[in-house]
Amino acid sequence: MGDMSGERASPRLIDQRHRNLIIDQLETLADGDAAVRPQGATEYFNAFFSLCPIDESDPLINMAMTEAEHAAWDSVFRLMDQAANATSSRVTDEELLTSGWPRRIASVAAEAVRVFLERGRSSEEIEEAELAAPPSH
Repeated sequence: MGDMSGERASPRLIDQRHRNLIIDQLETLADGDAAVRPQGATEYFNAFFSLCPIDESDPLINMAMTEAEHAAWDSVFRLMDQAANATSSRVTDEELLTSGWPRRIASVAAEAVRVFLERGRSSEEIEEAELAAPPSH
């Protein structure tokens, strides 16, 4: 993942960009039922889990995120994981909506968005000076 000059982005800058993608996804989940129809039930889950470590039992470590942001992310992750385990891998949009999971996830995702936006979005071009401490697990 390089920048416009052809230089490789630093790990810090990649984490800042990833943090912004996380915010985008949390904003989508905060829309509740309205988040399901445009993308479909499968993509509702896939878009979220694509931002997670490959081994989902590993914690997300992002040096651009604060401990509070990691905790907010973890809260949403736990609910999304429960929802994914409680629904069929071939769940239809209607089945997912009827299950109530998108509405339950929405309130937790909205709180997570609030936590992330306390600092605003990260720069995608310049490394920000303030480094967040990795979460203590």
